[in-house]
Amino acid sequence: MKINIKFLALASMCSLLVFASCSEMNDLHQDYLDQGEKIYAGKPDSVYVKGGRERAYLELILTQDQRIKEYVIYWNNGADSVRKTVEKTSGTDTVGVMIDNLLEGTYLFNSQTIDGAGNRSLKVETTGYTYGENFQSGLSNRRMERDVWILPGEAMVKFKGNPEKSVSTEFRYTDSEGAPGEFTLSSDDVDAVAQISGKPMKLEMRTLFLPEEGAIDTFYTDWVEVPFIWSAYSGHYTGSGTFDHPSNGAREFSQEKLLQPVDDKTVMANHSDLGQHGYRIKLVVAEDNSVTVTQYNGDGNEIGEMVSDAENSYNPETKTFTLNYRYEGDGGFRVISETIVMK
Repeated sequence: MKINIKFLALASMCSLLVFASCSEMNDLHQDYLDQGEKIYAGKPDSVYVKGGRERAYLELILTQDQRIKEYVIYWNNGADSVRKTVEKTSGTDTVGVMIDNLLEGTYLFNSQTIDGAGNRSLKVETTGYTYGENFQSGLSNRRMERDVWILPGEAMVKFKGNPEKSVSTEFRYTDSEGAPGEFTLSSDDVDAVAQISGKPMKLEMRTLFLPEEGAIDTFYTDWVEVPFIWSAYSGHYTGSGTFDHPSNGAREFSQEKLLQPVDDKTVMANHSDLGQHGYRIKLVVAEDNSVTVTQYNGDGNEIGEMVSDAENSYNPETKTFTLNYRYEGDGGFRVISETIVMK
């Protein structure tokens, strides 16, 4: 009998504890119900940051939640923000905002939308970068493989390497008539030809950089003067004539020739030996329009001579070279007689 009494007492105490516990849970649940269900606005689908010179442009892709009326962007741990209204359509919309006066560095942006009832979305976190004097101080112009060659109507530029993040190089000049001119070469151009007007009196260049893909600002190096070579005789020519071999006899040829400037009286061109040995010729025009021909083999060593008592001259009216030169090989001299006419 005593055992039954103790059991009933214990059961009663457990029932009271369960009842009290359930009452507390119901009270908490009721408090939650009294607060109402939490409603969120549709958060931005994507956020993109495009860096610039001490500023950044943020682009938000908004979902189809037509209730959205505003968006807010926070940075500096929420200490700074910008709030904008938006006219939402029935589809996906793209909005953007420029944030100015940002010091150079890395920024963590949090973007949030707000609907007409004041409900806010979850925040979307995005990292972006801004650029300034630190980035600017590390920039340098593209290097040249050689001086720029100036030909009639053309500038021939050969670069050496390409600085990281450079996108193009601008050139500006003033011609002999005082008229200004300019041209631009992309970072992909290594051995390039640009159209110009007249002979430059001065040539300058600067290199353009984008600190990141899609950057909103372009950075420039300072303008620097560029050395160039000009000759009155440089340009595109057609060479034709005969190559007289001691064993194979005389053969006619016709070929395109580029006369490259060395100085105002001197040009270089490919040899007409027909052997594809990398031979070159140097032509120096004297005051009386006589021409001195110097030949070089593929190693850059001088070879051969001009044919004695034969014509080697330049006609300024027709812009034509008449040349006769030779070099010695197995079996005797190879003799070249050619006329080179500017195109």
